[in-house]
Amino acid sequence: MSWRSEAICVDYGCNFGKLSLENCLALGVKKDAREVIHGNAEGGRSNECWLQHSCADLRPNGDFGDYIDDNTIH
Repeated sequence: MSWRSEAICVDYGCNFGKLSLENCLALGVKKDAREVIHGNAEGGRSNECWLQHSCADLRPNGDFGDYIDDNTIH
């Protein structure tokens, strides 16, 4: 799995830019991502779409919704 040519990647995930929640979740399925992080509309990172395979730190963050495998919010 390498998304580096398609996104801005850092140690904790890859940012695919601003997408609607529906499109971000669909991208996560297409890319076989284990985790999808999507910026909440009212937050400072609105509509940012992050994909990652694992994250050691899933503390709540008011700017993001976290969706894991089954597209349920955590």
